[in-house]
Amino acid sequence: MDTDRQDDDALEAMFAQARAAGPDAALRARVLADADRVQAELAAMTPAAPPRRGWIIGLVSAVGGWGAASGITAAGALGLMIGFAVPDTLELWLGSGALPASLSSDYGVTPDLSALWVEVGDV
Repeated sequence: MDTDRQDDDALEAMFAQARAAGPDAALRARVLADADRVQAELAAMTPAAPPRRGWIIGLVSAVGGWGAASGITAAGALGLMIGFAVPDTLELWLGSGALPASLSSDYGVTPDLSALWVEVGDV
């Protein structure tokens, strides 16, 4: 314990000597001159122009970001797939007897789309 106390006293004496001496005036002058030079260089710099954003980035940010854009894309792709594939698949299932016939007639699973393109008096 006595050795630790002696080491602490010696270390404190060195710290006190360093605090008392401080840096000399020439070193302070050089540091301050260098700081003034760096500040002048920073003040003279012009800020860089912000990078231009493309129209795709603008569109994606308008819909809510990449998460929303990917959700819209997935919903659109699924809608196209269902629109092209499911009517034929349902007709195949209903025509082959895989689903009961009453499902088609009672619940209207496959709507009659001929009303969309046939006008009154055409047939």
